[in-house]
Amino acid sequence: MKKKAVPKTGGLFSVAVLCASLFVSCFRVGNKADLVLINGVIFTSVPDRSQVQALAVRGREIAAVGDNAEIRRFIGSRTRVLDLKGTFACPGFNDAHVHVLEGAVSCQGLDLKGVPSVGEIQNRIYSRAVSLQRHSPGSWIVGYGWDQNLFEERSWPDASDLDRIAPSLPIFLRRICGQAAVVNGMALQIAGIEPDTPNPPGGEIVKDPRTGIPTGILKGTAMDLVTQYIPQPPDSCLSAALDSFFSEAALYGITSIQDVSPPNAHHFYENLQAEEKLHCRISMGFPLRRDVEVYDEWRSRYRGDMLRFGPLYDILDGDIGSETAYFFQPYLSESSTRGLVHMTQNELNLVILSADRSGHQTAVHAGGDAASHMLLESYELADRLNDLRERRLRIDNLQAMLPQDMPRLRELGITAVINPVQCIGDMGWMQSALGDERCQRVHAWRTLNMLKVPLAIGSNWPRTPLNPLLGIYAAVTRRDSLGNPPQGWYAQERLSIADAIRAYTHGSAYAEFTEARKGTLEPGKLADIAVMDRNLLAIPPSEILRTHVLYTILSGRIVYSRHGRHE
Repeated sequence: MKKKAVPKTGGLFSVAVLCASLFVSCFRVGNKADLVLINGVIFTSVPDRSQVQALAVRGREIAAVGDNAEIRRFIGSRTRVLDLKGTFACPGFNDAHVHVLEGAVSCQGLDLKGVPSVGEIQNRIYSRAVSLQRHSPGSWIVGYGWDQNLFEERSWPDASDLDRIAPSLPIFLRRICGQAAVVNGMALQIAGIEPDTPNPPGGEIVKDPRTGIPTGILKGTAMDLVTQYIPQPPDSCLSAALDSFFSEAALYGITSIQDVSPPNAHHFYENLQAEEKLHCRISMGFPLRRDVEVYDEWRSRYRGDMLRFGPLYDILDGDIGSETAYFFQPYLSESSTRGLVHMTQNELNLVILSADRSGHQTAVHAGGDAASHMLLESYELADRLNDLRERRLRIDNLQAMLPQDMPRLRELGITAVINPVQCIGDMGWMQSALGDERCQRVHAWRTLNMLKVPLAIGSNWPRTPLNPLLGIYAAVTRRDSLGNPPQGWYAQERLSIADAIRAYTHGSAYAEFTEARKGTLEPGKLADIAVMDRNLLAIPPSEILRTHVLYTILSGRIVYSRHGRHE
């Protein structure tokens, strides 16, 4: 008896069914997430869906966001699940302005942040001098972070204060703002600074008004007359300091930074990336200069998600605390000065036009109202004379503006990079330096936000602390850590908590042209996430300072865990 032949179509049908079954099975396996966050208060920074309960991560990207039921479908046998238990998550913080290498160098010297008197500075100099004379005679004593506004007498230290302790060692101590320093007689001698030494452009050698002798205070570019002689720490010390910085960044939920270090920082970052120790994305700023063709190689070289070529950066003026921010009217605290400006309007126009014509984004520090006005004039000229494109020009560390200049930021598409922590550090003496009328337009964040000016928050580390939660607290309260003044300093300029978080996440991503990849929590974006132990949207503002980061997630990988369990 012959076996019944199986029709060919039936065989094909069985094969098709088998293939379809395998395809569905593979699809289901492939559709599962590598990481799922559930039971949380997740702030996405997306306006039309700003809060969800859960999200799923597949690979380096967010696969889905939604409620718990929606996201549980993505949990498979190999999915790591973080039950947030009602805690808070948001996009990883993106610090829009840091000086990483400067901070790494400063970590090698005396820490003078918060010192209450010249006497305490002298005590720390003495301890360092004893150690150096015993082990490294002839070395420099360097330090960072003093602020004369914290001293009871509010007077600046001078060379004689330093020479009383260590006259035979050169000393260079940078002020907290980075825009002024005090040096001793030995340092002045090494640099050849004498009574007839002229001020360099954009700088001031402060001299005794009676004798004409340099006091030891150097402002702006005058510091360069001395710093060129200070030996740099060895690479091994800098590498260790950079490791410490990136560990601290992860501890604070920072997944991206925008660094304005000099170009010699970049090889350290490449080494960290090669060793798989780089747990933070870096937008690398380069010095603003007219011969921009020197950047062609680096511009094409740094195009990845971890290391990317950032804006061309320069400093136009200084800082209000050192009376070097450039204003139209003199300081009330020092009527002989309006501050310092590093370029003329024509010089600024030429350098901005050249960089912009070559397609570079520019970011310039402009603190005083006259400096920000100058920069707006140059930016408007570039916008008018060069090709039509989205420039996203930046004013970094913006402090003061003329009222009529504020709407121009929106008209020209300029991003304001602000530093809220600086406000709470300066507000105790700002009134005496500037007066009420100017104080009303200093750190005017809410006004800028209402004008639809793009805002990004930076810490300006090491000049102010790195912790983004301190920046958010400052932005929403305008009070110091003790809660003063109770209503906030010029409280009408406070930001909402949601706007502050957006400025530290999406706003910073927008400032560096990366908002298509990060800055919000939505499908297709990089899975950069910060998880905190308190719901920032619900707690009293005073509790922001008691909030801790539980997890920092970069590209879907846990790079920091408060419980010590990370990848």
